[in-house]
Amino acid sequence: MDEPHPSLTVDKTWYAEAVHLRVPDDGTGYVVSIPVHGAFEAVHRGHAVDADPARAAVFQPDGDVDLRCGADCSCYVVWIDMSVLADVLEHYLGHAVHRPLTLATTLDLDTAAGRTWTALIRLLDTVPVLHHPLLAEPVQETVAARLLLAVDHPYREELDAPTHSWGPGPVKRLVDAVEAFPRYPVHRHRTRRPQRGQRARPARVLPTSPRGLAHRATPQRPAGSGTPRTRRR
Repeated sequence: MDEPHPSLTVDKTWYAEAVHLRVPDDGTGYVVSIPVHGAFEAVHRGHAVDADPARAAVFQPDGDVDLRCGADCSCYVVWIDMSVLADVLEHYLGHAVHRPLTLATTLDLDTAAGRTWTALIRLLDTVPVLHHPLLAEPVQETVAARLLLAVDHPYREELDAPTHSWGPGPVKRLVDAVEAFPRYPVHRHRTRRPQRGQRARPARVLPTSPRGLAHRATPQRPAGSGTPRTRRR
């Protein structure tokens, strides 16, 4: 297993016999329990939650967990800092969100998003990257992003909605990058479609200033409303 990461941990637990235990909460992160074998019942903040290999249990960062499970029960336990989850959501939406973010008490593992997130957790259980100096932060952001796409929360519809390339999130990230690195060279690629009988030419790389790129990222009104001309062959 990986060494504990300050913002994300992935552990695998196994109970050979039936147990009844109370899990204390530190109030700083979410806990997602993914049953691998067997099932368990939990009571958190007055609400009963049932979990099995098709449904994970999600616990908010507030309140202890009263858990009961049968013999030969194993599950993955994922802890993620609540600030990381909110930061990733704001990054994708391009605006502030209410904190702490309220998540649904269960996560459907039979959906495509649920299966993808579970596969990622299984991978992290076998590949030691959470303590890697270069990979730890991108990995935790990926885990948070995939979780936000798999579990229900107040911003789920907005997150699932199609976003144009000039949406608030992409533009904000572009502007932030331009302001942080005003002299950093930015390039855009231009590809010319080959005419009939001609061989394709390699793409040309044309230098563009960061501010010029930011200007292109903003949608412009059409320059006229005339009928497009058709080129005769």
